[in-house]
Amino acid sequence: MNRVLLIRTDFLGDCILSSVFIEMLSRQPSMQIDVIATQYNHVAFQYNPRINHLFVIDHNPSNKLYQDNYEVLSQIKFHYDIVIILNRDLRNYRY
Repeated sequence: MNRVLLIRTDFLGDCILSSVFIEMLSRQPSMQIDVIATQYNHVAFQYNPRINHLFVIDHNPSNKLYQDNYEVLSQIKFHYDIVIILNRDLRNYRY
């Protein structure tokens, strides 16, 4: 397993706690970690040196059209060995 995509679109505190998980993943040789976060919680990941790519989406459908999120997600040019959803709810499945 070389490439991992983490999806974390919930609260900022939960994202900060997931930094331990990211650190553990990064201990594997040649591990590349990408994260999908929201405009509200991306600051928890923004300066983490263990994250290769950070994709920021708008999680509030009343602010923007979902089309904007699809444009962000279409920038993902990689194939992942595993995708891990760290949220405790099912809101991610609409993306």
